[in-house]
Amino acid sequence: MTVPAVIGCILLGLLGLILLLPACPVFVRLTFYGELGVTVYVLGIPVYRYSSAEEKEQPPKDTLKADKLSAGKKENPLSSLGVRLKEDGVAATLQYVKKLADIAVSAFKRVLAALTVDRLMLQLFVASGEAADTAQNTGKVCAVLYPALTAIQYVLRIRKRAVTVTPDFLATAGKAEADVLLHAVPYRLLWAAVRAWLDYKKWSKQVTTNTIEEEQQHG
Repeated sequence: MTVPAVIGCILLGLLGLILLLPACPVFVRLTFYGELGVTVYVLGIPVYRYSSAEEKEQPPKDTLKADKLSAGKKENPLSSLGVRLKEDGVAATLQYVKKLADIAVSAFKRVLAALTVDRLMLQLFVASGEAADTAQNTGKVCAVLYPALTAIQYVLRIRKRAVTVTPDFLATAGKAEADVLLHAVPYRLLWAAVRAWLDYKKWSKQVTTNTIEEEQQHG
């Protein structure tokens, strides 16, 4: 086998690996035991870790100057919305905002469809100091939490769920513990972003065409 052939095989192998990586599920583990922890896994290898406890230990960075410099470069969406209100009127602007919201909602639904929660473990300890208040607050938490989880399961796949609400009559303050593991295939998330971009470009082109036709009619 010649040297160019070997190099070609290596390059093809690397290209295939690059194309296959987005098809590998990316797992994210979120934990909360007094402090928030986030770990991202690819092929079982942790590639990113975050801990709010470690962040507190780090000295604060002087980012005030950088924030001031970047503030002048960022475009305020409210100012562009105000210009649109002046130029197009209230009705057209509301239609514009409504269409953007529809595109965002559709993209959000596709993202949720691409996510799978492999494990959802949540423990809430309710404590209010007084036994009567603790019992009442426990009932209120259950009345809100469990219907919300049921509603979430209609739009998000949850394979394993263990949620408990426990009254703690001895403590003076409640606490929460959570351990969530979810995964997604990058290709599906990328497709959701591409679909949202295509929907926006298609609608933007249609708006431009309608505007040109109206100007020609009035002209």
